[in-house]
Parts: sequence; structure tokens; C-alpha cells
Amino acid sequence: MLISGIETWEVYCNIGVSGFYSNQFDIAIQAFLRALKLANTKDKADVWYNISFVALTIGDLKFAYYCLKMAT
Repeated sequence: MLISGIETWEVYCNIGVSGFYSNQFDIAIQAFLRALKLANTKDKADVWYNISFVALTIGDLKFAYYCLKMAT
């Protein structure tokens, strides 16, 4: 998708989750940051929700709570 020039927040969110599951945390963080930049106000809630899922998976409950608060 990125090669064809399609850059959306959904693509970067998926890259972030994929990077997290493949233990490439630097790619995951950069992808989530890019997703937050590309998303409009309504869609940022979905990005924050995905970030909270990552935070819950690593066990950071405080950060997950913050992300879910931002999502709402």
C-alpha cells in the first residue's frame, strides 16, 4: 500500500500492530505516531484504542488507561 502511494491512518495503524507483534517496537511506535498525524479528530479515537491494546498487552495499565481516556 505504501509503495502505491496510499497513506492512510488505517494502514499505519495496521503496520503499528504488526510491528508490535513482530517485536519491532521502533517501527510500531513510528507507525502509531504517523497514524495519529494522519487521522482526523474522529478517527484518532480508533488509533488511541489500538495503542491501548498494545499497552495492555505489555502490561502497562496506567498508559492503557490514559489511551482509553484519550479514545473517549
